[in-house]
Amino acid sequence: APSGRVAFLEEAYLISDPHMSQLRPLCLGSDCSVCGRMVCTGISCSLFYTRRFCCNCARANHDEFPEECRRLARDIFERVAAGK
Repeated sequence: APSGRVAFLEEAYLISDPHMSQLRPLCLGSDCSVCGRMVCTGISCSLFYTRRFCCNCARANHDEFPEECRRLARDIFERVAAGK
């Protein structure tokens, strides 16, 4: 039987999900592993690939990410190609 425990791969800002009868955490965000900026988990704010990156740091290091990651996070990385 599952233990009911959740493990996050990063230090994160968590709250309890108010819509669940059982205690379940919601991950709201974390700090960028490069610049330390506090970011939410939304695709317009950050990217998690082995660790959390704000959009600016992800764009600045886009060549370091695998092609699959760049394809899945197209909204972030297309701005690099467009020079934004």
